[in-house]
Amino acid sequence: MVLADFSKAFDTIKYKTVLTKLNQLGFSNEYLKWTVNYLTGRRHFVQIDDKTSGLCPVNFGVPQGSILGPLIFNLYVADLQSYIKDKCHQYADDTTLYAHCKSENLQDAVADMQSSVRKLEEWSSEANLVINPSKTTVMMLSTAQLASSHSE
Repeated sequence: MVLADFSKAFDTIKYKTVLTKLNQLGFSNEYLKWTVNYLTGRRHFVQIDDKTSGLCPVNFGVPQGSILGPLIFNLYVADLQSYIKDKCHQYADDTTLYAHCKSENLQDAVADMQSSVRKLEEWSSEANLVINPSKTTVMMLSTAQLASSHSE
């Protein structure tokens, strides 16, 4: 099992890619226009003590803490399921890849997981998302008998 986390996932989403993916999912032009209005035109500034920077446009990401942010992100990453097939589960910016096997097929399962991780890396690159290695975990779950036979 691989538990993967995307670095700053909500902050790196490209607006054009969001619209392309929503269009591919069959959303109406009215909804696409609404989404453009929702995502664009936002600006931010930095304040330290009594000093304030000028306003800067926000050209990436979805508003964190908003009700629609997680929904837009989930729609943005929805095609990962078809890219990796049936060995992937997602919750917000966390992705779990898995394989199951009998002990005699362990090497095949490991090779299958390596292939799935490569596909995840390829897809992530195309989606402008970066896998966070410090928050990504690989683990093997097994019976006690199987674990002791492979610990050597």
